[in-house]
Amino acid sequence: MKNEIRIAITNLSMYNKGTLVYTWVKLPISDKDLGIVLDAISINETNEEYFISDYETCLNIEISEYESISQLNIIANEIKNLSEYEIEALNLLLNDGGIDMDDIIKFGIDNIMGNCSIIELDGDTDKYEDLAYNYIEQICDMENIENIDDYFDYEKYGRDLRLGGDLGMYLEDYAENEAEEFMQENDTDEKIGEYFADINEIDENMAERYFNYEEFGRYLSHDFTIGDNIAIYYC
Repeated sequence: MKNEIRIAITNLSMYNKGTLVYTWVKLPISDKDLGIVLDAISINETNEEYFISDYETCLNIEISEYESISQLNIIANEIKNLSEYEIEALNLLLNDGGIDMDDIIKFGIDNIMGNCSIIELDGDTDKYEDLAYNYIEQICDMENIENIDDYFDYEKYGRDLRLGGDLGMYLEDYAENEAEEFMQENDTDEKIGEYFADINEIDENMAERYFNYEEFGRYLSHDFTIGDNIAIYYC
């Protein structure tokens, strides 16, 4: 739905007598227009009580029966200019428990969004790889990633050595029994990769070529909440 909040304002006295008298209003609403709405459902000086009997909003929030309309006006004003992915980000935080209605009222949506890092995702790969690729593209260059060697894909490196012939060339210098012993000790692509990464210095190009995006994405997921189209970090 649109970036808006709609509430059904209901006459409490009439409701208690078994009659439902209400009207839907779109927020924000001015004091003058609110007065006209209240007058239309017979809220006046002798019958002042009303409540919110229903609501519609693009946000995953619960609006109580006696929520302040003034506060709801502020929220409605803040969300009307948010982009689609900013609304999705806000709802991710609400769903994940990172924030709730009280936080929105206390801090304001503008302040909350100002303390967020939002990454747009492609949605066409593994979610952890997707997060890692777009984190590097949108927020942090690979050269600025701390402990980049921790995300070296040894299995991929070992597989390339084995299939590309480099492993065979290396083993040519071994006696036959030594080559067999080496392969017994290094019987997986990951072990082969770890062995050669240990004896060969991993340069920047190599680290980038064999960067394990999935593993890095899993690390990032401890801080980021991942949705269908975006990931968000609220600090």
